[in-house]
Amino acid sequence: MDIKQYIKDKRSDDEFNILDKDIKTLGNRDVKNSTAVPSAAGWYFQIITAIICALDTIMNLDYIKVEGEKEDIEVYFNNNVLPKYIQVKHSELSETPKRMDFLKKALTSLPTTSIETKGKYSNLVYACNFQDPIKFDNSEAYFSFKKELIEQNAIILPQSAQEKIAYQFMQAQLWLHDSNKGNGYEYNDKFFDWEKFIIATINDTGANDATQYQTLFDKIEILIDLAEMEISSGLKKNLFDYYISSFYKNAKMHRAKIKKIDIINPLFIFTMRNIPMTNIATRIDEDEFDVELITTNYGDFIENISENHSIFLPILDDFEKFKIANNVTVDAQFIRSFILKEIDFLIPVLKKHNNTFTADEYRIIAKILTHKVVLKSRNISKIKKGTGLS
Repeated sequence: MDIKQYIKDKRSDDEFNILDKDIKTLGNRDVKNSTAVPSAAGWYFQIITAIICALDTIMNLDYIKVEGEKEDIEVYFNNNVLPKYIQVKHSELSETPKRMDFLKKALTSLPTTSIETKGKYSNLVYACNFQDPIKFDNSEAYFSFKKELIEQNAIILPQSAQEKIAYQFMQAQLWLHDSNKGNGYEYNDKFFDWEKFIIATINDTGANDATQYQTLFDKIEILIDLAEMEISSGLKKNLFDYYISSFYKNAKMHRAKIKKIDIINPLFIFTMRNIPMTNIATRIDEDEFDVELITTNYGDFIENISENHSIFLPILDDFEKFKIANNVTVDAQFIRSFILKEIDFLIPVLKKHNNTFTADEYRIIAKILTHKVVLKSRNISKIKKGTGLS
């Protein structure tokens, strides 16, 4: 079925012919109302959806906006990939979803976004948390409510479903017209590419996080696999908790910006955490008593600084360059030489985070930190490569 042609034909019906006869110019579009306060459950679901989208597109991801200027979720990519815009609708478990009303509301916003962007988008997505978002015959074959993300392109749905979508599209246009909220846009689908319109359902029912948000846990497992890390229920739960803590509990004014490094960073943190310090004094050519004293007194600082990607990633880059420049076997002596070279780079960095140490303390901390990065260099490199982090 050609949805665009179907809409064009239907616009001559009595119900919709006003759209062709009475196009109004209503001025510039208002800024998206980001001050609207969704329910706690709705905002939580929106954040979950954003994290799923981030994980699903991690290789090309630049960043994601929650409560963006145009849509609830806006996904921006690297490598000249056009953005994805997502309209999110959530229904409480105790409510009966108003499927057609939610669909119409989504189709009120997404076409306006298509016009504002002049068709420059990769996808327009309507995402919801309930089964059968369109309510058509045999819908279970397309939107079976499994513990996974279900995405369907509108053009591959049966004709009965496409007709329902088209009808709600025109109802949305009528609402814009009658409420004088069209803001100068013609009520048509000139820039609305039906081949790029996706309807997504995410199941958020279950007894605990792992079952209620299995879609997210599945995406986390894929991320762990990409990073070539050992998959475990503990690591998956730690990543889930980290994401929720970072992007939901700490979000301000019901907005969040999720960068690619924000998604990858916990993998680095868990990789750099609790690295054994046995016999480290010998490996970095320092007095064992001094090293033990510093690791005892400043252990928390060393642990925190070693989990900071803005510090250890440059060390890793230097290590890779050092290997290329010297073109020799990486042995204990090679590592000692690199550690000595890296001291001059690290001490000014350490002083920015704490300027109370002595010269000897800075030197030893710099050596310890460099040694930890070298020990985990292969793991860190796998995470970078697996997630497309340049």
